[in-house]
Amino acid sequence: MENSLFKDEHIIELQPSMFKVNNKTKRLHLREPKTLGRITLVKFYIPGCIHCQNMHEAMVDLGKTVNTHPNKNHPFRAAQLDCSTNPELSNMLGI
Repeated sequence: MENSLFKDEHIIELQPSMFKVNNKTKRLHLREPKTLGRITLVKFYIPGCIHCQNMHEAMVDLGKTVNTHPNKNHPFRAAQLDCSTNPELSNMLGI
């Protein structure tokens, strides 16, 4: 499955620039504006992974439900990170 098949307007596609390191705890924190103050379910995927492919439709359904919720203060968001194109970030996250 090509990486482009994982792209969906209802799922926030995460990039390394959306994370910051807390110097005190040495932990990564998401700083993407769409996720601030919200619980974010993140799918970490590799395009060739059959499990990732099987999970994609469920993730899109979740994204449609939570990321387009009429209540703009809805507490949940759905996002994903392509581990094949972001190996350094994946390693930092322990994936």
